[in-house]
Amino acid sequence: MSYLRNGSINLRKGSEGNPVKYIQERLGIQMDGNFGRHTDAAARSFQRRNGLTVDGIIGPITFVVLMTGDLVITFDRINQKLTLRLEVTRYGISKIFECSAVSGLPRDHPRIRQLIREGRSELSRRVNYMDIRHEDVADVGPIPDRTYELELRSNMPFDESGGGWGFGGWYLDPGALLRFSYRFGLGARGGFFLHQDGNGIGTGGCIGVSKIVDMRKLQEILIKYQSAQSKTSIDVSVT
Repeated sequence: MSYLRNGSINLRKGSEGNPVKYIQERLGIQMDGNFGRHTDAAARSFQRRNGLTVDGIIGPITFVVLMTGDLVITFDRINQKLTLRLEVTRYGISKIFECSAVSGLPRDHPRIRQLIREGRSELSRRVNYMDIRHEDVADVGPIPDRTYELELRSNMPFDESGGGWGFGGWYLDPGALLRFSYRFGLGARGGFFLHQDGNGIGTGGCIGVSKIVDMRKLQEILIKYQSAQSKTSIDVSVT
């Protein structure tokens, strides 16, 4: 995937291949698959018109303003990766941005000890609750394997009052049925957060992006995407 650099889409002078053809198509110029001076000039002109950093580089921010189609966030619980994807099969583009993320609490986490002191006798300090086998263990297990909906807003502010561990994040909508079940005490979880988790500390029932710099980059991408594509939500697929 030569269009990627440090986990993010990165096309610039010297890049070539089908991903460049996609960019050239979106810019309305000749599609030769070579990112030369004409493509660089067209990219800079596009960035200038759209209030973006004018550097001629098609990174994730410029890309989401330029692109057409739906994005999806995929969280791989086993490999602990959060990926922002756009499937453009014809041009071989999929991954746009990727970063480390975690879900569930590791063995002997302070939150596990706290819950045990509060009476959660079924918990054990010796168990690694980041294992997907423990996804149904409330408060400490990883986010369950399903698809959620993340509401997009023009500023995507952190919501620090919704629970979870870390420095705030965004609400993931579990759907009307689960919300209804949770409201009437039927045991289903009522919602989840995608947030910054404190550099790998762990997070129970949520997705925790490991580095604040990655959370800020993801926030910036989603703000630009929401503005450019007039989208109100994005799917978060947990696998």
